Amino acid sequence: LHQLGFNVVQLPRPASVTEAAKLGQIASEKNLRLFVPLSDTVPSTEELKQIRETVRTLRNVPGILGYVLPAPADQSATEPFLDLYRTVRATDPARLTIVHPDPDRCVISGYEDVVAVEAAADAERLNEMIHWNGNPSFQYGSTAEEQPDTLRTEFYTALANGASGFVWSGADSLLADERFVALLRETQTISWWMRRGVRATWPLAIAERILLREQGLRIVLYRFEEDYLLVAIHTGSEPKEFNFPVPNGTGDPVTVGPRTAPTPKNGRIRATLDPGAYMLTSRMPR
Repeated sequence: LHQLGFNVVQLPRPASVTEAAKLGQIASEKNLRLFVPLSDTVPSTEELKQIRETVRTLRNVPGILGYVLPAPADQSATEPFLDLYRTVRATDPARLTIVHPDPDRCVISGYEDVVAVEAAADAERLNEMIHWNGNPSFQYGSTAEEQPDTLRTEFYTALANGASGFVWSGADSLLADERFVALLRETQTISWWMRRGVRATWPLAIAERILLREQGLRIVLYRFEEDYLLVAIHTGSEPKEFNFPVPNGTGDPVTVGPRTAPTPKNGRIRATLDPGAYMLTSRMPR
């Protein structure tokens, strides 16, 4: 799997602590990481104690990236779920937790690290999510041809909402679609900045940030040393004129991705933008 380009594997079902520990060790030796499901359903009080002991053992096992938690069936089951989440986080705070909620049935607040959304049509509703899981094998658009473009919109919506990471999963046949390959190249650039840079507030003036947001422009900025990656996301449905600042960097701004960003003048971009995401960087990843 590692030789094919994979670096994370999710076990298909909850495993015994012995089996999970063994697989975690093997994964570490193969340069892979595991997500380990802990339960198929939100556990009872007694089952919660057993899960705590399982996590206490697995927290010392290399190769385990995090734990998969069962999603609540509906809004009434969120509190037992949060008990599970808090128990796992308190027992192994160094690892991630991940859950796949159905936003049509249940929107949960109270997370600190990971929410995964398989079909993120309502990404705006999940303002508290930090981690987003896009699944390109899911049919987002009404036709297969629409899928990569719709997925791109969903990805950047999640990024604007605070995503600090992402996981792609799907069939290798998607790599035959040049639009999806182009999206992967974009996300590889963003991934480089996520791992090395710091997400910064931009614009610096609060009033300007509020005004741009009301106009439908979301700005995501990463800083690394003296350089930056700026992502400007026009969330509307029609072309619109915007005026916003661009930070200083060590080089001239370079466009990343299929949409050519306007050239800044005197430290600002003043231009009419079509809906979508635009990226500028003063330092291309090497």
